[in-house]
Amino acid sequence: MMLAYSPNAWVRFEVSESGGEWETERTEIEPEVRIELRQGEVRNSLWDAVESGAVAPPVLLDLVQIFESEFDFTADTRPGDRFRLLVETRYADGVPIDFGRILAAQYVSDSQTLTGIGFTPPGHTSDRFAYYDPDGRSLKKMFLRSPLQFTRVSSGFTYRRPHPILGGTRPHLAIDYAAPSGTPVWAVANGVVLFAGRNRGNGIQVRLRHRAGYETYYNHLSRIGRGIRRGAHVGQKQVIGYVGSTGLSTGPHLDYRVKHDGRFVNPLSEEFLPGRPIAKPHRAFFLEHARTLIAQLEEETAS
Repeated sequence: MMLAYSPNAWVRFEVSESGGEWETERTEIEPEVRIELRQGEVRNSLWDAVESGAVAPPVLLDLVQIFESEFDFTADTRPGDRFRLLVETRYADGVPIDFGRILAAQYVSDSQTLTGIGFTPPGHTSDRFAYYDPDGRSLKKMFLRSPLQFTRVSSGFTYRRPHPILGGTRPHLAIDYAAPSGTPVWAVANGVVLFAGRNRGNGIQVRLRHRAGYETYYNHLSRIGRGIRRGAHVGQKQVIGYVGSTGLSTGPHLDYRVKHDGRFVNPLSEEFLPGRPIAKPHRAFFLEHARTLIAQLEEETAS
């Protein structure tokens, strides 16, 4: 008598009985990894690609993370945008089970074409895998394009704006992002907490210091994220608070400000520092690697 049980696609247990004794054998299933093209088009939202079966949700989230320093998928995605991916698909016994890394990605909007190449420097482990443009510039910039998932920009950066509560014309040196109360707000870059608490008309505020003379302000929060206190270190995209309407506010939104060398700047037009490019000793190898993957993307698309 034998019983077989698989808790998942990659492990199989076989329990057999012989002469009144039971034995258990565990077998590891080695996945077959295939590199496959996945592509989709935005009709109403990027999520259309999931609903159509073009990609799985984790793959779509990986695509967004690859380009999140270059492109604001919340604000700038438009019908007709297209993407192409070379992605690792893991098979067990000829059946696709799940997905691994995106090896190359291309996102085409009406204003630009973004290309990301996954690369691990020779001699390094897979934890150094990162994404670069075809020229070897890092796609992970110092700052993210936005600090939350928002519904719209309700007020832009300007030196003259009628104040909705105090009246008169005042500078509005911030970007106001309308979003439901409780929406997570994340740090746009690695940094240190300078302030976390109530600050008069700003309501509940978190202020961060970053390298290269930058500070960021997150105002009108409903509450502060766990562990966010003066002196704490935060990582890029770590939740630091939640959207609210505290202080002088007419409704739930995030008042987001960026200061550089003591002067407030427009977060939407500021040219933030790039990440580290491919090191010179690996540059030639990377460029050949990038050409190969881009050719595969184009060949698969053409076919």
